[in-house]
Amino acid sequence: MKKQYKGSVSRMNESRDYFKSLLNEQGVIVTGVRCCKCEEWDGTNCESNLMGMSLKPYINNGGIPVIGDTFAGAGVNQQEWVVVEMNNNNSGAGTHVNQLASCGMTTNGCSLATFTNLMGPGLGSVPNQFMTQLTQNWLPMFHGKYYNHNNQCKFLQNRLNINQNKLDGLIAAGTNPQWQAMLTGKIMAIQAVIDHCCD
Repeated sequence: MKKQYKGSVSRMNESRDYFKSLLNEQGVIVTGVRCCKCEEWDGTNCESNLMGMSLKPYINNGGIPVIGDTFAGAGVNQQEWVVVEMNNNNSGAGTHVNQLASCGMTTNGCSLATFTNLMGPGLGSVPNQFMTQLTQNWLPMFHGKYYNHNNQCKFLQNRLNINQNKLDGLIAAGTNPQWQAMLTGKIMAIQAVIDHCCD
């Protein structure tokens, strides 16, 4: 007799749980690695002590971690790490993480942390009354729209053009100097992201 499900979600959850149990039964390879936080890695040296961890194959592509890989998902705040050393210990336990293209680049473009760092100087130049709204509300919302867009660089360029046109109109009219300063900061911030995250 065919099993009855309450809905597609319960069927999908059961499939997901079954798939996970199959991976565990097959003794998926667990690799012991020593990693450095991306923000502390200069390409050669780590500014702080290396963190030892065991990683299961990457969630997003099934690959086995190797030296030079970057990933996110271990520890608090989904920090980004780079694999620096391998000890090939099979500890029998490990962390599921996603492989990244490079430090600061998620599997789907630049990360929120990278956006925040790149946009800092531009947004730091805006008048104080706009600072909190831009850094705490606008920036995460803007990154979310970028991250989920099917053409991320086109999205950034369109937003840059819209803000530039608004600024040009205010300058031509000679009005709203505070808004002009805010738009100038946003334009600088968006341009910094384009320069780093787009070809």
